[in-house]
Amino acid sequence: MTYVRTTIISAGIFTAALAISPASADIFKHVDENGNVSYSDQPAHGSERIETRNHRSSSRASGDEELDGGAEGEGKAESPDYKSLQILTPREGKVVDSETGAVQVIMLPTPSLGKSDSLVIEVDGRQVSKGRDVNLSIQNLPKGKHSVSSRIENSEGEVIIESASINFTIGQ
Repeated sequence: MTYVRTTIISAGIFTAALAISPASADIFKHVDENGNVSYSDQPAHGSERIETRNHRSSSRASGDEELDGGAEGEGKAESPDYKSLQILTPREGKVVDSETGAVQVIMLPTPSLGKSDSLVIEVDGRQVSKGRDVNLSIQNLPKGKHSVSSRIENSEGEVIIESASINFTIGQ
């Protein structure tokens, strides 16, 4: 219980630090030997730098829309320097016990998806999703072997990074 409370408090401090920090400030995350997470503007031994972006407030109810801070007419937005694109679920070789042929696909782009980039997900070589969703439930897959792969495309449709293909089976 203490660990959960510490993590929640740390997350709150981290969020507050982002809100009051200048756009160029560095934020560092440190996890100690007991698993306690802390955030600071000063690096500590073993800490990792957290990539931050300058966000403006919005009165929109969704709260998750990032507004463009640049001047109009600057041209296309640049994509982040992606380090990896992983498929977290399903796992390689997983047998999904599903009567409805449903499988949950969860992607992890590192760093987060750029605002003008799209995540494309394919199952068995057929595009099933293109957008910003990193969590997708795919329904009605027939029993048997399947593969899932993904890629990130920029606003011009150019492929920036691709994931490895993951093979899984729908069965009972």
